[in-house]
Amino acid sequence: MQCRSRTASKASYADEQQVLHVSQAYDSVTLRQDAVAGDRLLADEYISTLPEGYVLNKAQALAGLRSGNLRFTTGGSHDVRVKVYGQTAVVTGRWTEQGTYRGKPFNDNERFTTVFVRRRGRWQIVAEHLSKINP
Repeated sequence: MQCRSRTASKASYADEQQVLHVSQAYDSVTLRQDAVAGDRLLADEYISTLPEGYVLNKAQALAGLRSGNLRFTTGGSHDVRVKVYGQTAVVTGRWTEQGTYRGKPFNDNERFTTVFVRRRGRWQIVAEHLSKINP
């Protein structure tokens, strides 16, 4: 019984590390505004709820990446936690960012929840939610 538990723990740890790696890649895609890489990371049914209450699907999110309206000077995830539940994973953390949107500067600090699903051995993002942290 103990060997089985250790094997399950190793598998869970490996899954957590894979999801963390994909989450970090998503940060990079966001900062670079890379729609091609974003297309691979986002599932077809992807949905995002932004801090302002707007909801974006995959096509809208990719169009936003392609638009050039959003420019980051800095950004990244902090306090990231990964929990894997079989073929689903939930990542939570804090996202900080600075840059411009349509020429208007922003400096935001947000909490996020991102949901990943593993399909055909690959983790993809199906949903995310961002909430601003008030100063």
